[in-house]
Amino acid sequence: MPWFDIIVLAILLISAAVGFFSGATREMVRALSFVLAAVIAVFGLRWTAPIGRSLLEDPPWAGAVVAGLAAFVVVYATLRVTGGAMVRGVHSTHVLGVLDRTIGLGFGLVRALVVLGALLLAFQAATPPDRVPGWMTGAAFYPLTSAAAKALKAFAPKGLDMAGKLAPSIGDAVREGSATDRGDSADAQGYDPRERRRLDDLVEKSR
Repeated sequence: MPWFDIIVLAILLISAAVGFFSGATREMVRALSFVLAAVIAVFGLRWTAPIGRSLLEDPPWAGAVVAGLAAFVVVYATLRVTGGAMVRGVHSTHVLGVLDRTIGLGFGLVRALVVLGALLLAFQAATPPDRVPGWMTGAAFYPLTSAAAKALKAFAPKGLDMAGKLAPSIGDAVREGSATDRGDSADAQGYDPRERRRLDDLVEKSR
């Protein structure tokens, strides 16, 4: 069996096993907790960063970083503990427990395919098509991994479009949180970041 097949099979089995033993509910709680904690930590910087800077003044950015990390850890831990009670309730019921673990196995396989597709895309970006080794393209799992990579590539524009829409709001929150005082949140002309962005949009539309 080629090394490519061995590596792919190992990733699929490990991810599927983790998904099965964890269950779909725990996997979803884990993923949602991480995403929500990250969002709350970033958008909460405008309130938590001043507290962090009052405790850690030097260097100026350290207080904001520590405040953001602390908010992330607290929110993530709270959501995981809250979700853990729901997971235990699902696993305590035999029928729901079996269904949850079965769906978790499928979730683990999908996660493995996403990882494999991303790795293959990175490899293809760094390697010319004529330099891809034959033991890789001739492997049994190469078509499956290639299909996962193509699916990720197809969804990438939608993800980038969503990220582009969220970027201004995230940038405003980070800038407001990392300002050392109220005056630092405005630019040299006295506009805050949101007002500055609106003016830039008006200028672009008038061209």
